[in-house]
Amino acid sequence: MSATIPLPAIVRVDGRPRLLVDGLPFLLLGVQWDCDGCFSAEEMNRLFPRTGDAA
Repeated sequence: MSATIPLPAIVRVDGRPRLLVDGLPFLLLGVQWDCDGCFSAEEMNRLFPRTGDAA
């Protein structure tokens, strides 16, 4: 009999959501190419306050 593999899940760790795949943290990277007009820098900074000052 083989061990069961847990389904991917979003759990809260220290109050923040974390995606777990096979029981381990999973980082998903993505890019929206050629869409300068989708969001302004001000809108994105509001959504991601920790990275807004990085540039």
